[in-house]
Amino acid sequence: MLIITSDNFPQYYREHIQMVYRIALGIVRIPEEAEDIAADCFTAMINKTTFNDENHLKAWLIVTAEHKALNVVKSARMKRTVPLDSLPERSSNSNEFKQELREMVLGLPDKLKTVTYLYYYEDIPVCDIAMTIGISENNVYRRLAQARKLLKLAVKEGE
Repeated sequence: MLIITSDNFPQYYREHIQMVYRIALGIVRIPEEAEDIAADCFTAMINKTTFNDENHLKAWLIVTAEHKALNVVKSARMKRTVPLDSLPERSSNSNEFKQELREMVLGLPDKLKTVTYLYYYEDIPVCDIAMTIGISENNVYRRLAQARKLLKLAVKEGE
């Protein structure tokens, strides 16, 4: 049993804040909104206080960040459009391509984006992703395959 107290909260905050922020930012795409979502997640963690173990805490934070971010995206205060001048231009530079690819991943439909981001950017195993978001491992593999197919098409179109 893991109990969140004022003594151990800073440790868990430091361990997980970047992950929670990146998940939220990947969904809402606005840094200020992602910061608010991360703060909401950790406030909720304090209020929950009890977890089975550290893996349960991490899984709970992932799901909570995803749900809170999706709620913000669905809310009236968010617009789903991005100005054309804010999109990155094609470049042969490897770092710029990686950034552009990351943006493409973040542009995937939510169910594909979540598993792709968790698998490739957070290095979370398929079995943990499946357990965390409540789908089968086969569904995770299917979603990853769909995402790769869409990303491959997007890259070819951009060439």
